[in-house]
Amino acid sequence: MFGLLRSTFLKRAGVLVALGSALGARAGTLYTVDVDTHELQTFDTRTLTFTNVAPMGVGFDFGNLAYNGSTMYMSQGYAGSNLYTLNLTNGDGTLVGNTGLTDLFGLSFDGSGNLWGGLSSEGTGFYSVNSGTGAATEIGNPGFDLDALAYLPTTGQLLGIDAGPGTLYSINTGTGAGTLISNTGMYINNCAMTYDPDTGLLWVVDWSGQVITFNPNNNFAETVVLNGQDAHDGLAGIVGPAPEPATIAGIGIGVMALLRRRRK
Repeated sequence: MFGLLRSTFLKRAGVLVALGSALGARAGTLYTVDVDTHELQTFDTRTLTFTNVAPMGVGFDFGNLAYNGSTMYMSQGYAGSNLYTLNLTNGDGTLVGNTGLTDLFGLSFDGSGNLWGGLSSEGTGFYSVNSGTGAATEIGNPGFDLDALAYLPTTGQLLGIDAGPGTLYSINTGTGAGTLISNTGMYINNCAMTYDPDTGLLWVVDWSGQVITFNPNNNFAETVVLNGQDAHDGLAGIVGPAPEPATIAGIGIGVMALLRRRRK
């Protein structure tokens, strides 16, 4: 009986280990676009290396990337006003629809699957974007450029960067208003930002060839990790929505409860 119990316990524990491994395996790999070569690339946040994937099959200029857990989306920026889904193997794009915005530089999904966009350079504004049709609806005007947007799942915040002054804001998705979080005091060029759960950091790439991190666990302290790289824009990880810690803990508690019941 104990042998059977032990086998059952180990199998269920193995599920937990496999679950954790599956979640971690995809973390640390971000997708970006080398705007000097027009190449879709991956960026490894552990080794700090860019790797070519494929030439971009659609126009891209100051646009951005956003991942919803299963599909990568792309706004074209100055290259056009279309929203595309992006093939991460060959760089081809599939048209979703027209946003009507040629300066949609910021793009990000939140934890509820809502797609948000921000204007930069030719105007300011915060938009909800229909991921099924591409239609964009203005929510409000923060009064500054939203060159990059990223969702921070640990706090539930949607964050935005005003390029140039390099200021980091928390964006109210109901009004578009921004609350200043960090004034870096350094120049950040046109850029893109995403959160990497593998490192627990917000990562930024920009047109000046910088790779920068913000540390949410240390008052969003900023670090220039790399410089002298090619110009990059668009940045998104491919990690799907992770189970809540309580869910994983609940599975573990269930296994332990089963163990106690079988021992009686």
